[in-house]
Amino acid sequence: QALQDEFVAEGFEAVENTNGTYGVDEVAPVAQIGDVTYASLQAAVDAASAAPGDYVIELLSDSCDEIVYITQKEGVNITITGDEDTPTPFYGVIDVFGDARSKGTETLTVKNLAFDKGANTTDSFIVSRGKDVYGKYSYAHNITVEGCTFTDSTNSRSIAAVRATSGGAGISNWSIIDCSADSSVHSLAQFTAIDG
Repeated sequence: QALQDEFVAEGFEAVENTNGTYGVDEVAPVAQIGDVTYASLQAAVDAASAAPGDYVIELLSDSCDEIVYITQKEGVNITITGDEDTPTPFYGVIDVFGDARSKGTETLTVKNLAFDKGANTTDSFIVSRGKDVYGKYSYAHNITVEGCTFTDSTNSRSIAAVRATSGGAGISNWSIIDCSADSSVHSLAQFTAIDG
């Protein structure tokens, strides 16, 4: 019988041995803030979002495949960074909710990632959606995407690299710097409902 998740401590995983017994292995950390490591990028984002401050989340793994939800909070400035020399592969989505605060001063920077379509990728790699998804207006604000590449190895041409949807997204102050999207991606950016 498989070892159940509730019996395994955070940062560890159950593994089946060749003789049918189970053991526990430490999961390699995915992200780090200062000296503290996290088993997922989402866990690092959640830790950073807990209190005001400036946080640099460094991706440690060779690649990352997650849907990451970020709610912008007052005084919480987050930078998510991959490897500067060789951008870290990212096969998921970064979904940003501005919490209906169009004039917030906090920042989000995403840099040095090589986005590619993975099992968790929907219609965008970095996105802010509207009221229909979040239940209130988003107004994601002060977002910088820097030094990233965007590709769709499935060649679906259905993905926008960076997108703010209609229906109450209401983005403000987004920058895309030194990024590229190849011809497999529908577009580098699609913005609607721009506010400021």
